[in-house]
Amino acid sequence: MQSLVDGNNQFAFDLLSQISAENTTDNLIYSPYSISQALAMTYAGADGTTAEQMQATLNYPFAPAEISPIFAEINANLDERSAPPEGMEGQPLQLNIANALWGQLDFPFRADYITMINDNYGAGVELVDFMSDPEAARQLINDWVEEQTEDRIQDIVPQGAITPMTRMVLANAIYFNASWMQAFEENATEDAPFTLLDGEEVTVPMMFQQEMFAYAAGDNYQAISLQYLGGGMSMLVVLPEEGAFEDVQSALSADLLTDIRTSLGRATVRFAMPRYEFEYDIELSGVLATMGMPVTFSDSADFSGMAEEPIAISDVIHKAFVSVDESGTEAAAATVVTMRSTSVMPADDIIDMRLDRPFFFTIIDNQTGSVLFVGRVMNPAS
Repeated sequence: MQSLVDGNNQFAFDLLSQISAENTTDNLIYSPYSISQALAMTYAGADGTTAEQMQATLNYPFAPAEISPIFAEINANLDERSAPPEGMEGQPLQLNIANALWGQLDFPFRADYITMINDNYGAGVELVDFMSDPEAARQLINDWVEEQTEDRIQDIVPQGAITPMTRMVLANAIYFNASWMQAFEENATEDAPFTLLDGEEVTVPMMFQQEMFAYAAGDNYQAISLQYLGGGMSMLVVLPEEGAFEDVQSALSADLLTDIRTSLGRATVRFAMPRYEFEYDIELSGVLATMGMPVTFSDSADFSGMAEEPIAISDVIHKAFVSVDESGTEAAAATVVTMRSTSVMPADDIIDMRLDRPFFFTIIDNQTGSVLFVGRVMNPAS
């Protein structure tokens, strides 16, 4: 279990490095655990080069056949966090981790794969008809994610992401809500400046408290550990020194995280932190391909352990939310992996459409369904 935890943690910072290289200015919030677990459900059915690339990119320390029972063990361990200690006062920690699987009706999934996913991830397959009604399936998936995340993650799968070629969708959702062990007094919160990397200042509600914390200082950063009620969870905050943001960001890794945690010592700290709330979403297929697993998304993908017909990953969609205030932290995330058929459709299913006479066209925003342009072509040569 520790080996898988270490691998997941390293993937967390590998992913941060890749995302931050492409997005240098926006707030980020994502759940590497959710992403890793959702993809582990596909990895369990991978073989050959597909499995090798996924293992290297996601830092899985085990072969596809071995990883699922260990994720089940970690999930069972995490489930214990939601049980409040006897006699504890205050809002108990909420931690919900859920998995789900939707499969195309009559598609030849391997029975042993479906059984393994159900046994280890609690995700019994729900049969749907992507081919005839992809929109109904999309709404079903979005409704499940909303329910599992207390409505914090909504509309994760955009219009157009589920198509008649979709054969399987796997999803992981995680919801976290916990109170600080040492809450911030609301009357101590005051508006204060926050300096951006470019030197611009913005005004934010700054929370404050002076208490004994677990604290550490490195060559170019400070770190503090904020405990949640019950003592089973904490938030580790790393503050780079002025001018050292890029250096610290590039140095963040599972090893540095371990070094920081082991160097924490008790100290009285005057601690100020802004209230904040935001969400972030990202389509990860391009990111993961760049990180080392391109074959997973190609027609050469080998997920023969999942189905008797060839399939590949279409999209890896991730969305997350965080809210931090005086009382505690609420966070939610979900990862949806869509898988498409790579088989040539039977001849009877092929439809001909020839634009050899006047026609109309529209340009539509897939997320909202808004029609942005409408056109008519009467003479393409004029």
